[in-house]
Amino acid sequence: MDIGEIRRARLRRLINEYGGQLPLARAIGQFGASYLTQLAGPHPTRAVSEKFARKVERALDLPYGWMDREHDAPPDGAAPAAPGAAPWRGIAEIVGAVLVRLDARRLRLSPEQVAALVDAAQAVDPAHLDRLIRLVEVLRPTER
Repeated sequence: MDIGEIRRARLRRLINEYGGQLPLARAIGQFGASYLTQLAGPHPTRAVSEKFARKVERALDLPYGWMDREHDAPPDGAAPAAPGAAPWRGIAEIVGAVLVRLDARRLRLSPEQVAALVDAAQAVDPAHLDRLIRLVEVLRPTER
């Protein structure tokens, strides 16, 4: 794969992990999802540039060059993840993912509840975060 294909594959992976183009667009500070569609939609019309790749990495607290690596191997000199560790890339990614999903469900939680949810999210795979949010929604006392 060339660098363009690798970046496009990485971007598609992030779109999937964030639950769609709009949640990812918000997480990286884009105004809308149309640019992501041009980059990683079914028929992309633009290449994922170096500048955009670095912007995504900074916004999501990813290691420099993550968008350019074909596999999830740790960068040279980095220790591999601990066995059983959730595949989050940093606290900023967890907080962003939690807040996007809470906003999408129009759930309003106290700062303490959000902190507890972020803490719990660290122990789950990103693919299961929506289930955790639904559980919070069901267990949350109704407001009167």
